[in-house]
Amino acid sequence: MKKTLLSIVAIGMIAGTSLFAKNVPTDQLPNVPQLKQFGMKVVGAEDDGLDIIKIYALDDRNPTSIRGTTGYLTKKDGVFFLGQNMIMKDKNGQVPFKLTKDDIKQMIAEESFTIGNGKNEFILFTDPQCPYCQKFEKEMPNLKDDVKLHVFLYPLSFHNNAVKMSSWILSAPKEKRAERLSAIANGNTDYMKYDGELKTKEIKQNILNGLKIGVQGTPSVFSIDGTPLRIQDFIMDNIKQPAPDALPDNVISFLNSQEIPILLNKEVQSDDAIYLFLDPMDKDGKDLLKSDLVQKNIDKKKVYVILIPKSLDSFLNVLDVNIQKDKHKQLTKLNNYLNGKKMSTQRMKDIDAAIKDGRFKQDIGKIKLVGNINKQFNIQDFPFATDKNGKFIKAK
Repeated sequence: MKKTLLSIVAIGMIAGTSLFAKNVPTDQLPNVPQLKQFGMKVVGAEDDGLDIIKIYALDDRNPTSIRGTTGYLTKKDGVFFLGQNMIMKDKNGQVPFKLTKDDIKQMIAEESFTIGNGKNEFILFTDPQCPYCQKFEKEMPNLKDDVKLHVFLYPLSFHNNAVKMSSWILSAPKEKRAERLSAIANGNTDYMKYDGELKTKEIKQNILNGLKIGVQGTPSVFSIDGTPLRIQDFIMDNIKQPAPDALPDNVISFLNSQEIPILLNKEVQSDDAIYLFLDPMDKDGKDLLKSDLVQKNIDKKKVYVILIPKSLDSFLNVLDVNIQKDKHKQLTKLNNYLNGKKMSTQRMKDIDAAIKDGRFKQDIGKIKLVGNINKQFNIQDFPFATDKNGKFIKAK
């Protein structure tokens, strides 16, 4: 379940300059009386050399429901702003209180455990009782080999069993903790038998780290430099997805409605068709056009090509083909480029000028529409061919 945060307070330009945030020693933490009404106490603070201090506070009176928040305290008159995501800049337009590489390094040293051993590292904050997290965690067996997740257990205060679940996980050896997290996500209830101590010290440190990096809910994923990432983007880029055997039902009909496919053999009167998705300047694309699949069906079925450029040169050529309104000229252009003909310098200049004038906006939009079709539908091969229903056909 998503965490509901306190109101965002925006602060404008603040005075001073800053290089690195400095942790305030625990024996010098400021007193913030305003926090008492929330049952919270200051557990950490950062002084960036400005006229304002960043505050981290926790309410740990109930060890089974630990809450945390951030705030900012002005040095001069002690005005306190409570909020999770204040927007502030110093007089030079820089954002203060940003985590440094050393901050991230220290944070990772306090991780709950890791998942994966790849070179591409990410930071995950997850609540074992959160249903969104559990859905995310069920994807972990499909994590790509080049990925490594630094995991922090971050139980949200309104999940009654989250601290107990986290404590059960943390009570296991570090190499077994990912297994326990996955077990809970898949319905295991062994945590209910746990009668050991609650791991409040580790959990409070995780919450503090989450506040510092900017966790707004769970699951939250960050790049190794602390940049927040969209969960869906992370899944798309870093989770192995099963390869489909066809495009979604409406893709071919939609492409046809946008007049994107180019018909190579209009003389064929068949209702059946083959669709070839390729880059006309790429050797593999040219090989697909010469394949047995095409040669055996060119006189029997309609053969369409959907041009997907993978380079700037190819983009210009594809655009030059697509903007031809006369179908015969379009096929002639395509054939010329397939046979290695180069675009003239003057033609490049004309197309570039037209692009700047916005004359080819619609044609460029169509090229972009199909440009990421592989990634969007997790298609493993390129180029590729389908039948009229979008089912993949192997080229022999």
